[in-house]
Amino acid sequence: MDIEKAWQTVLGQLQMEMPRASFDTWVRDSKTISYEDGCLTIGTRNAYARDWLESRLASTVSRLLIGIMNRTVTVDFVVSQPDLEDDDLDDEDVKETEQGRGLLQLDETASTRYEEEVKPHRIVMLSGYALRLLEQRDLSAREMSLWLAFHQAVYALIPKGKKGEKSKKPKSITRNIPFQEIISFANMSEPTYRRAIAGDENSFAGGLILRLPDQGDDTGNPHFDNATRWEVSLSPRLTRRDAAVIAKLLEAEVSLADTFEGRVSFALDALRRMTSMHPVEWLSEPVDAPKLAPPKVKTILRRVLGIEDDIPANLFEAAEALENRLMSAFGKIVITHHFLQVVAPSLNLTQAQMWAIISLRDHRYYDHKDRAQYDYIIAENGMKTLAEWSKVSLKSFGRWMDSPVFGSLVRKVDIEAGQDEYLDKLIASGGEVYRVRGNEPPLWFEEDGDTLIPHWTKRYAGRDKVIGGSRQSDSRLWTKRYAAWDKVIGGIGQSDRCLNNLIKPHLNPIKPHKALPTTPESGKSSTASPSAQGGGGGDMSSVLKLNPVSNKKLKTKILKKGDPVAFMSWILYGYSLEGKGIDSPSSLAISNIASNPKQGAKAVYVEIARLGPDVLREEIRKLLRQPHKLYDVETFQNSREKTSFETVFEKVPPARLREMASCLFEEGLSLE
Repeated sequence: MDIEKAWQTVLGQLQMEMPRASFDTWVRDSKTISYEDGCLTIGTRNAYARDWLESRLASTVSRLLIGIMNRTVTVDFVVSQPDLEDDDLDDEDVKETEQGRGLLQLDETASTRYEEEVKPHRIVMLSGYALRLLEQRDLSAREMSLWLAFHQAVYALIPKGKKGEKSKKPKSITRNIPFQEIISFANMSEPTYRRAIAGDENSFAGGLILRLPDQGDDTGNPHFDNATRWEVSLSPRLTRRDAAVIAKLLEAEVSLADTFEGRVSFALDALRRMTSMHPVEWLSEPVDAPKLAPPKVKTILRRVLGIEDDIPANLFEAAEALENRLMSAFGKIVITHHFLQVVAPSLNLTQAQMWAIISLRDHRYYDHKDRAQYDYIIAENGMKTLAEWSKVSLKSFGRWMDSPVFGSLVRKVDIEAGQDEYLDKLIASGGEVYRVRGNEPPLWFEEDGDTLIPHWTKRYAGRDKVIGGSRQSDSRLWTKRYAAWDKVIGGIGQSDRCLNNLIKPHLNPIKPHKALPTTPESGKSSTASPSAQGGGGGDMSSVLKLNPVSNKKLKTKILKKGDPVAFMSWILYGYSLEGKGIDSPSSLAISNIASNPKQGAKAVYVEIARLGPDVLREEIRKLLRQPHKLYDVETFQNSREKTSFETVFEKVPPARLREMASCLFEEGLSLE
């Protein structure tokens, strides 16, 4: 088979198996470059995509190709074009450059405003092992932010290798780095950054950042030539505790040998055995973390064996393999540029809060069977578990949860008894379920008549004024506040002129205002409302209690003119498979009813909404009580004719059904 046709077949298979967002972001634009000696070289748009595909899809792609081509095929991912600095190009430049080179045809109609403003494809990707440095208190949140920012500043200098060749990633990169590049990703002001690197100390973040005395060669650019020169490690160091465990296991092995050759052989066996297992299987070994510990496996090996000269080649390779295993065993941390550069500064998140959100997002539940990422965390010890993951005291985390802003990103989910046996046992033992917002929150809402339009970029960005900080411009695009209108002194509720558009949606920490997504196009409005055409879905005031509207003017309009059946039809649409990808069906309903108070969603959802709360509650209960029957072929064939509700919602996950019920029924949803 032609190699191009084979690759297109693989893309078709991956598109069916992967979440749409992941496929569109990482896979869709990949292309074949060459096929030689059983190795297929695939070109990707950038280094991030290359790393993501290598770590997650290499084996899957190879397996698919073997099945298609009936021969052994290996896959090599390379960058097929140089990375472009998006900040240096406006939208028209990017479009012209990419289309002119034939690299990418932009389809603007396929983008949502969220994608246009947030640019979720622009990310920072770190080894998941790095969170262990925070969790084991080897690094503070501020030190983690410093290393992340320095890592991002040198990322563009990582060698990409020649076409068709795999490049070897260096352990560190040396570069003159202007402070502006650091503070833009570190959620720090210039004075805070200056204080963090002040003094005679030249090693920071546990040795991951080193300040060098020389300035390097002149480039002719004063912006770089006058900047401090730094050496930045690209991979995290070992935690002190993990280093102590490795040393303990190696010492236990080599102590059994009488000769140096025997010690080397025993050490080699121990390294290979640790590499063959997942690190969590042996890192739980009880040990006291020393104040100082070697940062690398090779250094530990030297100490245990007493080697001062070069390490034998086989030991060196085994030590490298173990370190690579550790760095890759905990996955990847993916953080959007938008979160670091816009959300964290705009919401006034502290360093500890910022890393708590990053860590909790990393702990969200992932269904490997359905390949679905859910915005839920199962905390066995309740809030105490979240505090431990965030490495703050329970009291501090409790104060964060009481904050409307932090509470809008992380909130507790009330689970009623009898819905799920596992959850019942979890709650009985003191466990709790929390929802962690996976996408980025809107920062303000624009009023267009009676419609609220969400925005994820800063308000009046062109005129924002810096408050505090020396030598800062009065008009910088990325600054935090426009002083004349939105002055904030310390925290929420501490200023007479607060960020109304940001805070108002979050006044209720239990039911915060949710993001307004791009809404589907409505059909032609009917002459009469769904309620007037027959049936009913309760009164509007009850519906708005479950789906609060913070804007008083808008709420009054919806109460006066809104149709409850139309409102509920949009809720139903948002939680159906057809509405997959809509983060907040509640906000979808508010937005659409505000625009057209009598217009519901598609006819099938209006029909279901007319059933009324009692019938809807019973329909949901049926699906939750015996979900397995829906997927049993014989039962399906012999069953009665399905209701409209079953037809639409039979494959919706139980968690989504329960969440939908919380937006529809004030009394809750009991399965008794």
